[in-house]
Amino acid sequence: MGKMRELYVNYLTGAYVTVNGKIFCEVKSDLSVDGITLTQGDYVMLSVKRAFSLWLAGYVEPCLIASMK
Repeated sequence: MGKMRELYVNYLTGAYVTVNGKIFCEVKSDLSVDGITLTQGDYVMLSVKRAFSLWLAGYVEPCLIASMK
């Protein structure tokens, strides 16, 4: 539950890079999404639901907006 809370709090507070409700994520491990093969280091826009499940599995990491401090 902690990771789910973290993702949704960051999503709702604008801490993640988002476009039209999708989260910008960096691919951490090779995977195939909707017939497209992604390799480590690629970037992809994912729905919140898909980003959460792939983040839990260790395939992607949501991109945070840099702090302005």
